[in-house]
Amino acid sequence: MKVLVTGGCGFIGTNLCLYYKKKGWDVFSYDNLAKHEFARMDYMKPAARHHNKDILEQAGINVFVEDIRDKKTLMNYSEGCDFICTYGPDKINSELKEKETRYIRKPVSIDENKPQIIY
Repeated sequence: MKVLVTGGCGFIGTNLCLYYKKKGWDVFSYDNLAKHEFARMDYMKPAARHHNKDILEQAGINVFVEDIRDKKTLMNYSEGCDFICTYGPDKINSELKEKETRYIRKPVSIDENKPQIIY
């Protein structure tokens, strides 16, 4: 199985990536590495931006540093994926629907030739 996780370098995304990697899946993390919490927490260090990225890469997971709002690039990276796990804004999720993907809460049969969306 092949899965793309948007927000893959965040707390939930990193753990999802590691979970699917342990199951033997091909895993791709998609994240722009923006850390909005830096603006409201003075103690955050710039190195935190790459902490989870480094963990994923050490686990053999490809990390694509891209912006989810760039629909064309997102669609290109999602080609060939069996599943897309996304926690992005509803606007992004609705744009993914345009690609004729189905939104599901948990994995189901993937007999179709299009990725399943997990959110």
